[in-house]
Amino acid sequence: MRTRFKLGMAVGAIALGFAAAKPANAAVVNGGFEGFPDFLGYTTSGNATIQAGDFRTPVEGAQQAVLATGPGATTGGSNPVSAASLETFLGLSSGALTGSGATEGSAIKQLTINAVAGDTLTFSYDLATNEPRLQGNNDFGFVTVNGVLTKLADTTNATNAPPAIDILGNNAGINSFGRETGYQTFTINLAAGLNTIGFGAVDVGDTLVDTALLIDNITQQAGGGGGTTVPLPAGTYVLPLGLALAGLYSVKLRRAAAV
Repeated sequence: MRTRFKLGMAVGAIALGFAAAKPANAAVVNGGFEGFPDFLGYTTSGNATIQAGDFRTPVEGAQQAVLATGPGATTGGSNPVSAASLETFLGLSSGALTGSGATEGSAIKQLTINAVAGDTLTFSYDLATNEPRLQGNNDFGFVTVNGVLTKLADTTNATNAPPAIDILGNNAGINSFGRETGYQTFTINLAAGLNTIGFGAVDVGDTLVDTALLIDNITQQAGGGGGTTVPLPAGTYVLPLGLALAGLYSVKLRRAAAV
């Protein structure tokens, strides 16, 4: 009987060990921007807000991130910051933004995303703008991985009218912009080890006309396929399971011993 009870405790300990072994932030945290408080898992700079369907219908869940180059009054956030400040915030080299004529903008970032060779980051984005097309001030949205910037779209790519405002008032916010790209899917490689990812939008050539980058549905894709995103550190859900299994096994052993 004593041997069986020890075996039950061992099973529980193994389950707890698996929970403890799960690394925190092993994948993207709050990739759909549904977490509370706003921007759980992220650091922000400038006019970054969480917006629901009344701004624009998101591609996943009920909310999305909006990074705007205009003043906070346009979306309810803070004012944008200088492009030079964003370079520092995102760990970019000097001139990575300002060298393209960027003047100001907004960004978010998430630190310490673990990856193995072959992992990728997949997400949805939409660039909306009031800049006239082909007039030279090509505001743009971008993604950064470990201080390397990749442009997603600029104002020349925004060729679609915003979606119509429906009977419930959805899409009202996006209709303050003249054009958008519409939601697109983008995939970028991650480095093996720890990664810092960032997203941002900047004005180019002036600070007068507003542009915004919408981001949603960020997932880490394993090299062999399959997406991963966690709203809270991994192990939060595994720990109760390990305790439950240990308790259940011990009860069964005590019943068997009493027979």
